[in-house]
Amino acid sequence: MTKIEFAFLSLSHSTDMTFESPTSIDEFTNDFMFLFAKEEDIDRENHKVNIQSLQQNTPELREKVDEFVEHYKDINIKVFQLRSYFQKLTVGENFLIWTGATLTSEQRTQFYNYLTSLQEGKDYEMVAKQMDDLFGELRKTYTIQAVDGTTKKPIGEQDKSKRICRFCNNTRANVTFKNVAHAISESLGNKKIILNEECDECNAEFGSAAGIEGSLITFLKFYGVFFGIKGKNGIPKIKGKNFELSNEGKIEIKHYADNDEDLKKDKDLTEAKFRLDTFDNVVMQDIYKTLCKYSLSVIDSSVLNQFENTISWLNSKTTITKLPKVAILSSYDFFKTHPSLIVYLIQESNTDLPYAVGEFHYTFLTFVFIIPLAKSDSKDFTDQKDYDKFWDFFKHYNMTKDWDYRNFSDNTKRKFTLNLNFNAKQSEDEGTKV
Repeated sequence: MTKIEFAFLSLSHSTDMTFESPTSIDEFTNDFMFLFAKEEDIDRENHKVNIQSLQQNTPELREKVDEFVEHYKDINIKVFQLRSYFQKLTVGENFLIWTGATLTSEQRTQFYNYLTSLQEGKDYEMVAKQMDDLFGELRKTYTIQAVDGTTKKPIGEQDKSKRICRFCNNTRANVTFKNVAHAISESLGNKKIILNEECDECNAEFGSAAGIEGSLITFLKFYGVFFGIKGKNGIPKIKGKNFELSNEGKIEIKHYADNDEDLKKDKDLTEAKFRLDTFDNVVMQDIYKTLCKYSLSVIDSSVLNQFENTISWLNSKTTITKLPKVAILSSYDFFKTHPSLIVYLIQESNTDLPYAVGEFHYTFLTFVFIIPLAKSDSKDFTDQKDYDKFWDFFKHYNMTKDWDYRNFSDNTKRKFTLNLNFNAKQSEDEGTKV
């Protein structure tokens, strides 16, 4: 078996690719290298090509990539990954290409610093120092695991006969692993992040109408419709008590007034406020539980023993009356078309810091939360001083000042309503604001 491995790195999107063949792939490799070669990189006399690591996503390169994909698509379907990657980059965006040995996390950091220095027109050493000031201590203290739409393999044990469910420990009467379990709910547009170690019954229970995942899905589904995020059956349509919402290439909201008086009040619709009454209920603590459940779905199974009490809480066998705050940021700077998750797990003992922290991204929203009840934690971080110490340590969060700190401790079921503020001039310039 022969293969070629390479990595593409840019500030907006990075990916690793591997092409394998039982026969020689010399011709494939040469054609691949020619995609990124300038004339001065080609030694035609000796049939050698030396490409530069730093590249730019130009229309000319995109055209060459398309031709390459068309030529090799019947030989190796994986070449479509190449086209997909460049479609995600903006025109003119810098990227780095690396072939051969696997990049270390330190090398990746150096490359990202270099790309940042190019983009911002700053000295590399200055950028590297800034990044080290922000993330250096964090990387020493926590391991960082990230999953997103580029995740390639299902998480956990591949052999079904050896699987142990993370959420019931195979204690159910009939444990099976026949169905695909999405580590993040498929309804939120997750197609890539799959967990092997969630049994069919736990998967069905968490995702049922009475399960914990429903509250977060309800909480977020309006954003999904507005931004065209496809769930299980495409972009959903939402029908409530007094409205209908759909997105079939164009967002359409139908709002039904309760009576004629309401119609008279809202004669001037250039600036109006609407209350959207859904048929759905939410439990705020279930939203927190679901965020934690997502996190425990993607970490290495070797550390799950830290979270026995957390899993008991997810299964409603343990109660919590007060949870740490959840920090929520609304920013298009971090916009995602596929949900993503980062989990921080502490490496060295520090009683001032939580053992585990999650960071969940959905469209333009970022949720930062402490995963509660870890065995190594001596505090619950509900005290403001304890929370402030944690927040101050994660310096990169403090670079943005618009965080909204929310209390998700409420464990009662409430009807979910949404207040929609509509301004005609704003909607032309910015889109409807929710």
